[in-house]
Amino acid sequence: QVLPIPGASSVLAALVGSRLNPEPLTYFWFLPRSGADRNGRIEEIAGLAHTAVVFEAPGRVARLLVDLKAACGGQRAAVVARELTKVHETFMRGTLEELAAYYAEAVVRGEVVVLVAAPSVAAEEVEEREARATLLAHERLALGESPRDIAKSIAKELGLARNRAYEIVLTVASTEDS
Repeated sequence: QVLPIPGASSVLAALVGSRLNPEPLTYFWFLPRSGADRNGRIEEIAGLAHTAVVFEAPGRVARLLVDLKAACGGQRAAVVARELTKVHETFMRGTLEELAAYYAEAVVRGEVVVLVAAPSVAAEEVEEREARATLLAHERLALGESPRDIAKSIAKELGLARNRAYEIVLTVASTEDS
């Protein structure tokens, strides 16, 4: 018989303390030490569009961060949480590049949880979405659709914030009225 006992969860504690987006989340436990399985898991983490959580042995944290940096890019946000709920609890936040550099020199002790954030949307991608939103707004305003309906549709189609989509539509509408 298995009886669950509520208590501290290092995954949940690390996630909350990390300040990364908690939902959705993929939890990987400990990665394989080497080989194709390890590389596959690291590539899987790199491809995620949400937060990943990995346990790691203290002596292997530096190598994990270097491998994640290579797969995800150095600018991906990450957190190394250590000794959660204990006296020496620490959260080191930064990019994979910063954390890899820090842990290349640091002596790590205790239990470690590594969290990798989803990739951030590049500025070029945002600009492209907003340019497409402007074109769609022109087309749909010409068809007589309401700015509210256009903004709602554009936000959903292009993954823009509703307020930003509405702002774009209103700007397009005001230039067409002039």
